[in-house]
Amino acid sequence: MNDNVLDFDQCSFSPSTCTSRSAKMLTCFWCIFVILIFASYITSLAVVFRSGDDELLETPIHSFEDLPIQSEVEYGVPYNSMTYRYFTLKAKDKTDEAIGKQLKKTKDQMPKTVAEGVKRVRDSEGDYVFITEELYARTESGKPPCDLVLVHHSKYRGSYSFACGLESKACHDLDVALVSLKENGILEELVGKWYKNQCDTDFDDNYIKYVTSFEDKKFQAGLFFRTDGISIDKIGSLFILLLLGILISIGLLIFDICFEKRFEKKMRGTARDGQPFESITNDMQ
Repeated sequence: MNDNVLDFDQCSFSPSTCTSRSAKMLTCFWCIFVILIFASYITSLAVVFRSGDDELLETPIHSFEDLPIQSEVEYGVPYNSMTYRYFTLKAKDKTDEAIGKQLKKTKDQMPKTVAEGVKRVRDSEGDYVFITEELYARTESGKPPCDLVLVHHSKYRGSYSFACGLESKACHDLDVALVSLKENGILEELVGKWYKNQCDTDFDDNYIKYVTSFEDKKFQAGLFFRTDGISIDKIGSLFILLLLGILISIGLLIFDICFEKRFEKKMRGTARDGQPFESITNDMQ
């Protein structure tokens, strides 16, 4: 009987002869962890391969509101231009007033022409912002090598007007002619003929809207598409899952040990009362 009891104890703790519930649980969680890590790696590779179409243009400035509250990126306008006079003399809100104050402090460093300002932007490697009229900005940003980002001023909109004498009918005739050209689509044809934007770098009023919309699309695509590569932020939950599996396995192991100790004690007590070992093993089954 003692030999049989010893064999039962060895079977209880030997994985080669018995299968532990805690070992099964730990193996199950480990397999899930490995599968999810592998899936994360594969989807991250997919994001890298498809990032050519959805890649964000990196820039520390997302809107005009960001300019006066930071000091890393310098900015300027063509000196003594309409843009310079607007920010320094006719600013309509606190943001534009703050920009104007900074422009006054650095007026000696202002570029003299639009070409000089654009060149400074390209040479600065992202550390300089050039503010100019939209016509010039759209023209320059629409040319190759397509390395410029155009962000519109969301509050200020200017336009050109014709100045005529009080008795002149020229302004009225011009208004009628322009309306007619617009309704007939001729103005649109002229814009397409003389202004050809070859670059997709125009992000309307606020670049942050583009970033937000793209991030929303990535979020809706699923967990593993929210970032472009494997990071601890992405797979941290997987390690938590593995830790949970370890804790559950340890709990099951402790339960099994306590149960078997209690059962062994009961079995030995029953054996002393003369109950056959075969009946004990039948009770176990």
